[in-house]
Amino acid sequence: MGLVSLYDILGDIVLNLSLTDPRFKPLPTEMEPDARLADLGLDGDSLPIVLGVLKSRLDGRDVNVLAGREPEALRAWTLKPFLKTLKESITAAVNAPITVYVDDEEENIFIFKRFFGKHLRLETFTDPEQAFAFIRGNDAVTLVVTDESMPGLTGNALCNAIRRYKPYMKFVLITGNPAGDQDLVYNSLRHGRFHDVILKPVDLERRGQEYLEMMRSLANGSAEDTSSSG
Repeated sequence: MGLVSLYDILGDIVLNLSLTDPRFKPLPTEMEPDARLADLGLDGDSLPIVLGVLKSRLDGRDVNVLAGREPEALRAWTLKPFLKTLKESITAAVNAPITVYVDDEEENIFIFKRFFGKHLRLETFTDPEQAFAFIRGNDAVTLVVTDESMPGLTGNALCNAIRRYKPYMKFVLITGNPAGDQDLVYNSLRHGRFHDVILKPVDLERRGQEYLEMMRSLANGSAEDTSSSG
């Protein structure tokens, strides 16, 4: 994607927004590399909205180009360096490793996506068979986070099925152990099926950041040892 093409995409987004929101005005037809974003109507209020629409067009992948940027620096930012930074962010998001989360309960999917979706390149499934097909056919998947108790395939069964084709895939199990199997967690870790086991109810308020760091490390291939976070 060239800078001109990226500018055209932004122009289309801004044009659509301008139809219903008076804060936006269409961008110039021709790209003006030295134009300041503020002079184009892309400021600290409007730019996050534009980037939010762009994120939705990228299937939810983050385009994090505003973090840590002071308002004065944003006002002085000119178009060409902004587009270069944006392109780099999009490339990084598209090429990031995929984490797959599998849970047959839609509410759990919603909570997981709300908490972790901004930080991970995430694909979610309520059907373990569909998850298996996606994981088997996608080399970008590096981590699978799965519930244990699901119709069709349990988390352990899904892990075993995937390992036949991708023996080095990393897995994290989430379970409330409703069957009362005293050996479930022990065997899941002992046999090397899972890097970690998280017990339900998942305490995202106190341990969410810890879980995120663990999943990031696994997804990026930098965690090797097995431990329990339950």
